Amino acid sequence: MTTLGISFGRFSRHATCCTIQWPGGLGLPETPKLGVPDEALVPRMEAADWTAVTGAPFGFPDAMLDAIVSYAEDGRWERPADPELLHHRLTDRFVMELLAERGTELYLPPATDPDSLRDAGRIAHILTEHASRADQPLDRIGVPGSTGMDGPPDLPRGLVQFPTGGVIETSAAAALAAWGLPFDGYSPADAYDSTGTRAVRERVLHGLEHETGVSMIVCGDVRAAAAVSYDALEALIAAIVAFAAATDETIKPTLTQRGAARREGWIHLPS
Repeated sequence: MTTLGISFGRFSRHATCCTIQWPGGLGLPETPKLGVPDEALVPRMEAADWTAVTGAPFGFPDAMLDAIVSYAEDGRWERPADPELLHHRLTDRFVMELLAERGTELYLPPATDPDSLRDAGRIAHILTEHASRADQPLDRIGVPGSTGMDGPPDLPRGLVQFPTGGVIETSAAAALAAWGLPFDGYSPADAYDSTGTRAVRERVLHGLEHETGVSMIVCGDVRAAAAVSYDALEALIAAIVAFAAATDETIKPTLTQRGAARREGWIHLPS
């Protein structure tokens, strides 16, 4: 099996990709590729069995879309009772609440902030092109076909039974938090990196190898790239989450969450 991780960084117009081969369930990451233009992503996705994207929401909050349509058609701005519904999707709120229950405070950026809106438009075009070339409907939850993998996680399916063609949304920081690894401080606050953030990335790398239960061999080139670039590290994390999704080891929407997730997207976290 081959998984692909794609990171939409905050300080670059291009994406970063990381491919992992999984012979017998052993992860062998390839050196991450920085500066990949959007038009080159669909061919990479087609070459992978599963893809996970971090840094780009797959949809928009239902309440925001309803308010925009109402305002455009009737001149009425329908403000929900909870203004938070305008900015965060169901999956954003679910992830933050789930981690808070586990004692971890993580704030996900609103799907309506400028960076999120820009990258949501980019990934929408990419997802549409990928679905068209695969001749299948767009799936914002990211679980292909009638596999039964659309509810809470059950027993791991193993490498023989996994479906192919899945494209999922994840959050690198939230995945790290779910694993109990450092999720804050590994990315720079601005375009200029520091020794401190690099040190955090090195701790994250060590944790990914030794504290997640994932069997993986990280070569020196991959280690160096992920230590130097937070985009490379996030692409690596996404590729690992893609493997978790393929083997049904991510948290998926319940029946009551599924309708909103189909429209807004769903953030997969390792279960």
